[in-house]
Amino acid sequence: MRKLQTITSWVLVVLGCTMLSTFAIVRWTEQQVLDTNNWVATMSELPKNEAVARSIGVKVVDGIFEKADLTQSLQEVLPEKVAFLAPTISGFLRTRANDLATKIIMSNKFDQLWSDANRTAHENLVKVLRAPAREQKDMKALPYKISLAKAQTWLQNAAANSENAQLLKAEDTAKDVVAFNASLRRGIDGVRVFVRAADSLYMLLPYAILTAFLGALALAATRRRILFGIGVGITALNALAIAGVNILRPALLNSLQEQAYKPLFDVLWTQLSQPFLSYARYLVVLGFVLIGLALALRHKLFTRALPSAIAKANWYKKLAAGMHKAQRLVTANAHYLYGGGAAIATLVIAFGGFDSWQPIVRIVLLYVAYASVVRLIMQPSPRTPAAGKTA
Repeated sequence: MRKLQTITSWVLVVLGCTMLSTFAIVRWTEQQVLDTNNWVATMSELPKNEAVARSIGVKVVDGIFEKADLTQSLQEVLPEKVAFLAPTISGFLRTRANDLATKIIMSNKFDQLWSDANRTAHENLVKVLRAPAREQKDMKALPYKISLAKAQTWLQNAAANSENAQLLKAEDTAKDVVAFNASLRRGIDGVRVFVRAADSLYMLLPYAILTAFLGALALAATRRRILFGIGVGITALNALAIAGVNILRPALLNSLQEQAYKPLFDVLWTQLSQPFLSYARYLVVLGFVLIGLALALRHKLFTRALPSAIAKANWYKKLAAGMHKAQRLVTANAHYLYGGGAAIATLVIAFGGFDSWQPIVRIVLLYVAYASVVRLIMQPSPRTPAAGKTA
């Protein structure tokens, strides 16, 4: 029986560490990718980057000249002897327009337009991803279209007021709304499944992680070994996750249908990945703290560091006696504590009126965590390992 409990406790350690690393990804997805406010806050910084501004500006200029044959217009107004220069002049004007668009996009005037357009695009995207599959039967790719019509108007007005207004003919250019379409090649069905899984895991994983670690400690014969294992697992898995961010980056960029958007998504990935990397680094630090705590318990550093004056103090003796009395009380009434917790959980499930399965799973996990705490109180002192063995 003891061997089975030991095996089960280590299985729970592996599950808990894996779920904790998974939760880092899920948390990042929910808070940075699927939360519109956080997404807009991240996107609002992008136009200040010159490479990103030029990438957006090219799309705006393309929208203006998409339906206008600028070379032909130039040939009509230029003298016949120099009409052959029309393509060269056209290219020059396009370059001037790109420079002008870049300046407009990097200006403060563009900030609000960009934020509002991204908010609308993100809300539509999340709505599509979380809607029933039957509502998007014909959709082949993820939509993320940022309307830049107002920026197009600004550029047309600036061109009309320039010395090249007659040649540029801004008033005759395309009147269609410019769309910055960043659709991904991956099928929408697969992404929708991922988003729904992320939504469920975001609600359940914290409870599952707590239950797994408490259960592992409750079943372990030597709890400091379990604590050491948890620390090693958390550290190793999150270190791998940090390394994986750099590996995933080129794969995501290559999945874009429009490689012209690569500068934008390169900067975007850098900004979006920072919260995930920070969280993963915090978990690495937590792992090292748990490892240090386990080693301290192994060598009884806390007992040795306790001043003798405190150990002999009456308040310390009363505290130790009170804790021992509480432990005996819990041990004597363990069956009532288990049964009472189970009864409360059953009543909440029966009369809670839940319309989904996630709250029920959370209640069950909370009960298992509660039962693990009861067992930990019943057996506060782990078994001392045999001589010569380490934690």
